[in-house]
This record gives sequence, structure tokens and C-alpha cells, in this order.
Amino acid sequence: MAQHDTDNLKFLLSLSPVALKQWYEQASQDDIEYASELLDNYEHELLLASVDTDNFVHQAVSTIQ
Repeated sequence: MAQHDTDNLKFLLSLSPVALKQWYEQASQDDIEYASELLDNYEHELLLASVDTDNFVHQAVSTIQ
């Protein structure tokens, strides 16, 4: 993810529900689609990180047993 994408994602994630609603009401359709793509990609990264963590824990427990 490019730095400007990361910055935009941080911006979106930092918004309060009221501020997000205000942003949404003034955003263009392209802005909304871009934000949706950023959030979808972030969700995917979180899921991958979760799987990696689960695999790490499973391997560590298997090693101990």
C-alpha cells in the first residue's frame, strides 16, 4: 500500500461516526469507492495477520507438547 493510501486509511479510521457521516455526505462517488477499497484491503490484511497469529500459536503449542 502506498504511503498516501496508508494516510487516507488512517484518516478514515480516525473519524468519529459523526465526522464519517459528514465526510460521506460531501464525498464524490469515486471517493466513496476508493475508501471502500482501502477498507476492504485493510480487512484482508487483518484477516491474514489473524491467521498468521493463529498458526504461530498453534506451532508454539505443538512444540511445547
